[in-house]
Amino acid sequence: MHSTGYRDQCNCGIQYYDSHGGWDWSEGELEALQASETAKDIDGVSRIHFEGREYVEACDCWHKRALAIIGFIETHASIIACYLESERKASIAALEERLEKLESWSIEDPENVQIELLSSEKLREIDLE
Repeated sequence: MHSTGYRDQCNCGIQYYDSHGGWDWSEGELEALQASETAKDIDGVSRIHFEGREYVEACDCWHKRALAIIGFIETHASIIACYLESERKASIAALEERLEKLESWSIEDPENVQIELLSSEKLREIDLE
C-alpha cells in the first residue's frame, strides 16, 4: 500500500521532503528542512507499508530485508504455491458449505420474499464470518 505527500519521516528516522511540488509550507518549515543535514529533498515523497511498518519508498533502509524475502519466495516458490492452492481449496469448500446452509433457509411467502426468522441457535450454527 502506498500513500504520497510532501513530507514524511521514514521508520528509520530520516526525514524526507519534496520542495518542488508547490506545497503549502508552514512559515520556516521548508527552510528548516533545507538547513537540516539529515533531511533529504526528493521528488515526491511516497510511503510504503512493509511487514507492519511504514517506510519512505525512496529510503534504502528496507531494501535489504525486502531482498531477503524475495530470495526466500523464489527459493520456496513451489512449496508456497502448494500451500496457496490448498488454502484456496479450503476456502472454496468453506464457502460451499456456507452456501448450502443459506440455501436450506426456508421462505414463508415467495411472493413477498419474507425469510423465515431464525432462532439464535440456528444463527450460531451457521456462523457466517
